[in-house]
Amino acid sequence: MEVEQKRKIFFARLECINNNYSGQKGKREGTTKREKRNNATHHRSGKEEGKLKGDESEVGDVGVMGQKEDRLTDHGQKEKKEKKEEKEKKEKKERKEKKEKEAKAKGKHVDEGKNRKEMGDKKRKADKLEGEKMGSKHSQHGENEAHMAKKHKTTSQDEPYMGAIMRTNKEQFVKMQNIQLSTTSVVTIPLHLSPAEQVRAAREAILRRGHQPHLVSGQLLQLAHRPWLRTCVSGKDAQELHKEVEHLLCAITDRADLLSVLDACEAIDALVGMNAGSVVVRQVLGNTRFSVLQAISGHVMNNKGLSGPQAARLVWALAKMGFRTAPIFKSLASYVLQTPEGLTDSDISMCLWGVSKAHVADPALLERFCAHLMSGPLTCMGAHELATVAWVFAAASKDKKGEDGKKRYGILFAGLAQRAVEPAVLCTFTAQGAAKIVWGFAKLGIHDRQLMAGIADCILQLSHTVLNPYQIAITAWAFATLGVYHDRLMAGLTLQALKPQVLGLFEPRNLANTIWSLATLNIQDQPVLVTKIAERLTCIKTLAAFEEQELATVAWALAVLNSHADAALHAILTTFHALTNASVLSVAQVHQLHIHVLQQRQMLPRTYALLQDRYVWLMQGTAVYVEQAIKKSTKGAQSRFQRDIRHVLKSLKVHFREEVVLSDAGGYSVDFLLTGKRMVLEVDGPFHFLHSEGQTRAESTRVNGPTVIKRRQLESFGYQVRSVGLFEWEQLRGKPARAKHLSQLLGLDMAQEYTQR
Repeated sequence: MEVEQKRKIFFARLECINNNYSGQKGKREGTTKREKRNNATHHRSGKEEGKLKGDESEVGDVGVMGQKEDRLTDHGQKEKKEKKEEKEKKEKKERKEKKEKEAKAKGKHVDEGKNRKEMGDKKRKADKLEGEKMGSKHSQHGENEAHMAKKHKTTSQDEPYMGAIMRTNKEQFVKMQNIQLSTTSVVTIPLHLSPAEQVRAAREAILRRGHQPHLVSGQLLQLAHRPWLRTCVSGKDAQELHKEVEHLLCAITDRADLLSVLDACEAIDALVGMNAGSVVVRQVLGNTRFSVLQAISGHVMNNKGLSGPQAARLVWALAKMGFRTAPIFKSLASYVLQTPEGLTDSDISMCLWGVSKAHVADPALLERFCAHLMSGPLTCMGAHELATVAWVFAAASKDKKGEDGKKRYGILFAGLAQRAVEPAVLCTFTAQGAAKIVWGFAKLGIHDRQLMAGIADCILQLSHTVLNPYQIAITAWAFATLGVYHDRLMAGLTLQALKPQVLGLFEPRNLANTIWSLATLNIQDQPVLVTKIAERLTCIKTLAAFEEQELATVAWALAVLNSHADAALHAILTTFHALTNASVLSVAQVHQLHIHVLQQRQMLPRTYALLQDRYVWLMQGTAVYVEQAIKKSTKGAQSRFQRDIRHVLKSLKVHFREEVVLSDAGGYSVDFLLTGKRMVLEVDGPFHFLHSEGQTRAESTRVNGPTVIKRRQLESFGYQVRSVGLFEWEQLRGKPARAKHLSQLLGLDMAQEYTQR
């Protein structure tokens, strides 16, 4: 009991000392604040008054440890205090009178000075009262603790024992506090360490306290925000970092079963950041076959606490890092659909993006997502989510023409277009989002006039920003694929592509898509861009990065655009014919370039000389082209439009041959060849024409690139080319009007000659 009583006395006295210190500290803070403001004023009297009140407050604060200092009942001190106050009041009054006299002598207004002084006095008094309250509060607290210490009757004999107890308990308290802090906070890794040392420090912290699951995610998140992830590490540093990252991922894999759902999701997010920033981390994840991701995702799937938004986030994160285990993605995606509570539009789009990126978007799963979107979320989606959904469902279509996807998801894309053209949504599209959504519609061959016009205006409004090559190429490709000619948009994209900081960044695929779009849309008024692209194609090393189909596309486009870039065409033909096992389609496209070179031999001497030396190339291309034309002519039934023209020609007694392959004209196939005359009649259906602004394909008179090059090259072989468009044919009512139109088109003299026969 005696020991316990002494310990109580010691702790009481220790608290008394601490409170006395805090009381004096509060008093000093109040006094310091008061003195600073008093020094800034121009009134000396206010300063002395504050000093006096500060002394009064100090009287109440002195002597927390002793009763003599607390009570202040000594008569001599009171008398001394009263004399001091009288003296200061007298001095204050004298100074006041002196200032008033000086003000009158200088002509200043006394009342104005009084008002300023009174305002300053009030402000200082408020500061004094605040300081006095803080001091009195801590002083009273100190008096209570001193009274408690006195009640226990401590003596000087107890002090050595108390000192020992104080030291022992202080050490135990600090030790316990450090343990508590270490269990609730992440170990801070110093920034001055090398990348490998930082990773090693994180791994050691995880190994020391592996029973704390939150520590894994905390240490990874700390590493994910380190600046060394954005720098290039090479040499020995890269080797050491590679080794340490391997050890770190192994440690996390071993402790994956201890992670909660929240910690697992945070750990995956941290790994996404590290994977995006460091090449070494990407290499290690790939070399270990994503074992750490396999362990964490497998553990999370067996946990019942996983929510729908968390599952969607995991699908996105795993796909972002290149993880490709199909069963895990399908399970997580199905779980997202089974737990729709709390799902946002962003969650659904992220999950769809991850499924598509991991190449596990099977039709059954996508149809479930399609049904879920059509049930309501589609009508609330933003621009970014709409673009992602369009991209995912279009990319899942395995049919090159998109017919399968168009049948499956046509209703979904109608809803996408309806939501996207709403003014509140349309104005929020970025250049990337606009390019993705028109690509999705073009991939499936779905042409929505209102959507295409709205996206074109949206991109034009973004002309103040710099579009990257991908955005330029994919937007132009989408409009060209759908046959939509928007002159203002194409002019704007051309200006964007000609910017110095953009043109040099075009990759082979983007370059091929851009020039193919110009050729398909028959844009002949952009020679500067075509010349710039041709200049980049003069280098064989540049062309070596092109794939076979990209080379053939560029060759065909330059032929359509009637290019005279001799050096570029020479390099393209040399590179293409060095390839082995070229596809039939590629050979057919390059064959049209062969014909273009033969026709423009005077403008392309170097390329023509190459073609003369390699005459076998021309013969092979002609043979392939003839074979394709024969298959096409015997493929299936003719259109009603072509049958109507045949009947009218027969009524005019015109001799003709139908679906003829012209071996002397590069192997082209024509609809009608008039016998006895080198004249062909082409039946141009809607797909020969382009959608112009405010017009449909049937109403438009602008033909596309393939039609242009065919007509030009047939004429170069000596044939006269006549064509009849579907729209103009439907405007003619009755057989007489149509017969008259064909007579005028073919030439009156010839029509009369056939009529006489």
